[in-house]
Amino acid sequence: LWMAWRARAGMSPEALDGLARAFTRDGYVIVEDVLSPAQLRVLRAECDAVTRRYARLGGHPEPRRRDSSAPPEEEEEVAEPCDASLEWLSRDFGCILEVPGCCGCCPPPDPRVGGYRSEACAVTRAAVDATLAPDGPLGALARALLSGSVASSSDSEFGVSSETGIGTGTGTDDVCLFNDQYIVKPPSSADARFAWHRDSQWCDDATIVARRVPYVSLWTALDDTDATNGCVRVMPYPPATDKAVRTRNKRRRVDDADADECINDAHFAASSRYAHDANRLNVLSDLRWRENLTATERKNAAEAFRTVRVCAVRAGTVLCMSDRVMHCSGPNASRGIRRAYMPQFSRRAVLKKNGETVALAVPVNDIRA
Repeated sequence: LWMAWRARAGMSPEALDGLARAFTRDGYVIVEDVLSPAQLRVLRAECDAVTRRYARLGGHPEPRRRDSSAPPEEEEEVAEPCDASLEWLSRDFGCILEVPGCCGCCPPPDPRVGGYRSEACAVTRAAVDATLAPDGPLGALARALLSGSVASSSDSEFGVSSETGIGTGTGTDDVCLFNDQYIVKPPSSADARFAWHRDSQWCDDATIVARRVPYVSLWTALDDTDATNGCVRVMPYPPATDKAVRTRNKRRRVDDADADECINDAHFAASSRYAHDANRLNVLSDLRWRENLTATERKNAAEAFRTVRVCAVRAGTVLCMSDRVMHCSGPNASRGIRRAYMPQFSRRAVLKKNGETVALAVPVNDIRA
């Protein structure tokens, strides 16, 4: 797993170990140049085809076709009219376009098997599966982070190799593709924004899932992103200060049976140190722009966001986020559509109380190029 990723990314074992440790410490990590130019072209082509498919299904105007055969750096910037013609992306879908079952030409997908991409499909691109496979750039990265989360907080006492930083008993063979989706922000859209949230805050309702399972979101830029077109803003986990908690975690041992609990402990404990929940952050975010604030109120509102990282990245970069890390994104004020691919991978299948899958539960080991 790590050897394949190391060869592809040109990273040393020490760098990979640092990547996993940073992910658990901060709740996110940015990895540049994850996709090759060819892989970027394939994902862009599928994203555009999926967007056109959703437009046709809803009777909406389609975005202008792009030249997906051109090298990524030469792809023509598409300037859409500055009107509401593509606002359906925000209004009807919240900018999120799910891939499974969207084409209408393939059999309904089995959430535990997948297989919704094929060479014969008119919408999806079978080559995308090569990026999600165990030795693909996204599949390998997800497995590394979901296993490395244990290594980051535990060291060799947890069954972790001191040479590679890889958990030896974390059962990464159980890692599943959990969601398969594109995030497409229409141009000049004030509604194409996401408020402060954690990806797994829906799990706070204990009646939904049988067991909390950690997952990672691989937000993959298909276009260069910045504050103008609505890049992601991340609030890293606050630094640890409770020595007793750190000592308790270090003394524990991890095997396949409780690996989920250990990873959850690391991220759950780190995210519990946030001074504010998502609702409060959104209130404070609005407060910052009011003119009648006192100096103290303005200072307190600004302090709440002091550590926020504006993740302006170039196409092909992956922003890896824990399901527990706080993040948001602003509107797209540019004249072009802003595209991202965001597959999510879970430590193992995420199940409802009745045993049904919440979304996808496709074992990564079963995904073939």
